[in-house]
Amino acid sequence: MHRGGFRRTIERRRTTTAGQTTTISVGADGNLTGPIRSNREDTVVAVTAAGGLWALGSGGIVLVPALVHAVSTRTRRRQWAYEWTRLDAPPR
Repeated sequence: MHRGGFRRTIERRRTTTAGQTTTISVGADGNLTGPIRSNREDTVVAVTAAGGLWALGSGGIVLVPALVHAVSTRTRRRQWAYEWTRLDAPPR
């Protein structure tokens, strides 16, 4: 007997036999979804996501000091250029 009053005939896999219980995954809309992920696949997805977040965070840690360095170098060079033009100018 089936649970919840919902029965659907699906194409069976060749590894199953008639009458064998098979676990399926049904979405919120009632349609069949892909196979249920294993614990190993979930672990791979979690580790990949964590690695991606780590990479983004590391990029931010490197990018901010590089940006500060570029801005401060630009400011310092402008100041030097200003001071050199003052030195090259004739005295008043």
